[in-house]
Amino acid sequence: MITRRTLLASASMGATLTALGSGVAAQAAKPLHIVVGFPAGVLTDNVTRALSEELRPSYPAGVIVENKVGAGGRIAAEFVKRADDDGNTILLTPSSILSIYPHVYGKLGYDTLVDFKPVSAVASFDYAITVGPAVPATVKTLPEFIQWCREDPTQAKYGVPAAGSTSHFIGTLLSRATNVPFTVVPYKGGAPLIQDVLGGHIPAIIDPVSNALPYHQSGKLRVLAIASSKRSALLPDVPTVVEYNLESLVAKEILAVYAPSKVPAARVQKLHEEIAAAVEKAKGRFAAILVNPERMNPAELGTFTRAELGRWKTVVAASGFKAEE
Repeated sequence: MITRRTLLASASMGATLTALGSGVAAQAAKPLHIVVGFPAGVLTDNVTRALSEELRPSYPAGVIVENKVGAGGRIAAEFVKRADDDGNTILLTPSSILSIYPHVYGKLGYDTLVDFKPVSAVASFDYAITVGPAVPATVKTLPEFIQWCREDPTQAKYGVPAAGSTSHFIGTLLSRATNVPFTVVPYKGGAPLIQDVLGGHIPAIIDPVSNALPYHQSGKLRVLAIASSKRSALLPDVPTVVEYNLESLVAKEILAVYAPSKVPAARVQKLHEEIAAAVEKAKGRFAAILVNPERMNPAELGTFTRAELGRWKTVVAASGFKAEE
């Protein structure tokens, strides 16, 4: 017998399902905004645009890439932190923005673990230790470069695309591991960095492999080592730092998506599923821009983020570096 209680329960369940369905439909009916903290044409932006093309079928209203440029990616993070809780405004960022910056800036407008929910890893890339014409052609390996710097400490310098970046602290780790007092020379972006090492104004740089690749292939620069535990498919003949017993230098940059902390868990999971499917479809696009597809669910990305926060806290503290506000 169908009782009044059964009818009420069925009605309640139907209303709940209708509400959930309406919520999903409402989210799909709105455009998805992917916020990037860097200008159009740089690596993070290129990855975001490749991903956005594969996400469009899930968002009939469109997928919009918003470049909130400035402060090394901090402006974008602060913008997403304040976004609505519907999950239609998300951040795609190098993980270092959330794992290193909290240790280098005394005043930061976000708290990584409080203000964001990890959603999904998207792509990754490795860093290369590269030398230019300021270093003698006889220096062909990383140990030889280290020895050259020992013999002439005035040349123990390396350039990086930004102060307080992952590449900055790979150099710090190199200095600690080799007892060579390397001096970091920060630039404002990768383009002037490459131009100065090509011009012989600085002996070495630490930069993404993709930036050094064409110059290594042309013989204008020499990549001495990859800061990874395994060799790069882009440069299979170049040794890793692990092969030189410099395991502490391993540092893979993960490009990942984070949502505002108030976004419901169910919406975060749905975003992850959409992004993971889009990453799978974007493998060809990623190969063209020289990055590797990555897959981490929200829990895995959360574990990675917390581990990176702990790792870089120790490294930054030992370096004594503090960024200008």
